[in-house]
Amino acid sequence: MQLFPQKKPFFFAIPKTWRIFAKKISNMRKEIGKWFFDVAKYVTTVFLISTFLGDFEKKWIMYLIGFACVVITFVLGLYFMNDKK
Repeated sequence: MQLFPQKKPFFFAIPKTWRIFAKKISNMRKEIGKWFFDVAKYVTTVFLISTFLGDFEKKWIMYLIGFACVVITFVLGLYFMNDKK
């Protein structure tokens, strides 16, 4: 009579568990990347509409901040969407 009915010891099952975990993390990374792309689109829309509708003395600061936010969120989106396979 065996104490454990498995043929292999428990520690051989760990790599399979890590593969499942890595796959879930990969799917989550893609969703985070999509979210950053959406944030970049929304920031672009907000800054364009606010500069057209609002009367700002220094519009170049608004454009600079908006461009920096869009570039940062777009780069983060690309980073998270990248498959490392």
